[in-house]
Amino acid sequence: MTRALIIKPSGIGDIVHALPVAIALKRTMSDLTLDWLVFTRFADILRNAPFVDDVVTWDRQGGFAEYRRVIGTVRARRYDIVADLQALLRTAFVGLLSGARRRVAVSLARECSWLLEPPVARYDPALHAVERNYQVARHLAGGAPLPDPLDLLPWITLTDAERKTARALLAGADGPTVVFSVGSRGAHKVWPPDRFAALITRLRVAYGISPVFVGSSAEQELAAQVLSRIPCPAINLTGATDLRGVCAVLGSCAAVISNDNGIAHIAAALDRPVLTIFGATNPVWYRPYNRRSTYVYHPLSCAPCDIRARCTTFRCMAAVSVDEVFQAASLVMQGALR
Repeated sequence: MTRALIIKPSGIGDIVHALPVAIALKRTMSDLTLDWLVFTRFADILRNAPFVDDVVTWDRQGGFAEYRRVIGTVRARRYDIVADLQALLRTAFVGLLSGARRRVAVSLARECSWLLEPPVARYDPALHAVERNYQVARHLAGGAPLPDPLDLLPWITLTDAERKTARALLAGADGPTVVFSVGSRGAHKVWPPDRFAALITRLRVAYGISPVFVGSSAEQELAAQVLSRIPCPAINLTGATDLRGVCAVLGSCAAVISNDNGIAHIAAALDRPVLTIFGATNPVWYRPYNRRSTYVYHPLSCAPCDIRARCTTFRCMAAVSVDEVFQAASLVMQGALR
């Protein structure tokens, strides 16, 4: 029996982009026991995952005492393989102190973590995050053929109970349910609420959609700004469901239209049609990763700035018009409603 640990503690989208590594390794290595180290607040994304045998949680707010506890737990499990898909100094030390005889890291190694663990490949900026992570799976498979990550979709498993809960939450819909996620991590990744409202109005007329809003409680004000501007009934679940509830709603909808955030990546992992609106972040790295999705993006000279945005005008998001998002959304809707 081979025991392996994947280290990918955060964030939601990043964890989602690492899921194919675990799925492929479990399919390829028949004697593999596979655990995952994740921050406690994100652990639910791995719930019910048939390709993860156990989840090791890490309370990010627990300070150095919690860090020592995590290292002690990892050491006690005597892993043969540790795959660090976060590749930061703090995660590299977990791998180093694990005692594992084989330690590898993703190619995007930061904070000098490469001094403690070998990246499996040279960093290639043209790769999507999924493809970059998957280099680790190919390396550990030792030449054994692996399926394309797209052929492993969906990467997130929903239970019958979760699907039943989603049906109840969406029971008031009066047309094809389209989920809208109007927030994101930072204002530089948020398309203006008035444009979301104009888009929803046009989609309601063209396709009879029933809009559904999801997101964290911190995004309730943004959702309220959109809701106040649309002339049709909507289901507002912003701040009203936990992470698994959001997954279930996304898995039950016709399509998803979102800023670049964890919601978009979860929806793509559930193999739903997704339209993502990009501005500050690079769609080459973070586009919705399935065959049913697309994105809108206006590359400016200052983009992508990712999470280091210093501007206050957010020209990249302002450059995206309602017309072009509607055209892209129409293609997504036509595919979703076939």
